[in-house]
Amino acid sequence: MAASFAQPQGQQWFGDDAAVLGTPPEGSEILFCTDVAVEGVHGNFEFMSPQELGWRAASSTLSDIAAMGGSPWVMVASVACAKHASIDELMEGVVESAAAFSCPVVGGDVSEAATTMVSIAVIGHVPRGTAVTRSGAHAGDTVFVTGPLGGSAAGLAAFQRGEEQIESTLRNAYLRPVPLLAQGAAARECGISAMIDVSDGLSIDLHRLADASHVGFELTSVPVCSGATLDEALGGGEDFALVMTTSDPEGLRSGFEDQGLEPPISIGMITPEHTQRIILGESSSPMGWVHDV
Repeated sequence: MAASFAQPQGQQWFGDDAAVLGTPPEGSEILFCTDVAVEGVHGNFEFMSPQELGWRAASSTLSDIAAMGGSPWVMVASVACAKHASIDELMEGVVESAAAFSCPVVGGDVSEAATTMVSIAVIGHVPRGTAVTRSGAHAGDTVFVTGPLGGSAAGLAAFQRGEEQIESTLRNAYLRPVPLLAQGAAARECGISAMIDVSDGLSIDLHRLADASHVGFELTSVPVCSGATLDEALGGGEDFALVMTTSDPEGLRSGFEDQGLEPPISIGMITPEHTQRIILGESSSPMGWVHDV
């Protein structure tokens, strides 16, 4: 793994008790996030390889950097591996994702365990004072999402049904999610008010954004991935699309187009009443993955 990335002069990544890093770009603030993928919870080796679990773990953590409008800087990966899995294959997936999104792996740890688990930490950066949080949405803002939803959940359901021919869009949505780093940065540059990635489901993640911003919302449309259901789009999770709010919808669309990105899709409005949570004309309760810890 140490040979997978070019180590800058003066830094020490592998082979010591801690990594020695340089400094992030001048005028930036540090972002830090961590995530964990556990066999049987975030992936099943009956239809997923260890490499794919490693990719998913790294990519889902990078998605948190995207949701803040930031850029990844370095990654640390720790793997606890059951005897039936391969540490080398798990790390191959982690490194592949890290390399694809320009985030070198600078250290980590490995261990045997009863259950295979991959823990990823990413340090990123964002221009000072510009990090996009969940708490900035205002009444009257338009709600956007970067694309259709439900593909990951539909792909998982197809695997669980034992389907042999699964549409590539659904297969890749589940096995090879892509963190939308360019879209997150573009949205930040357009001055959006709030953003969150859809890791646990559009419904519950939008509720979290509304809770943080002390606002309500009314969604008039939900873009559903071909082959998925509305329930999968609302509550399936692990799509890693970005949901964002803005007072300048045309500026957001044109900002994406100027960078050669597909414009986000308008799906509703932010409302002033905190308890008003409406999706497609019906009162909405959070629907999706709940972290009980």
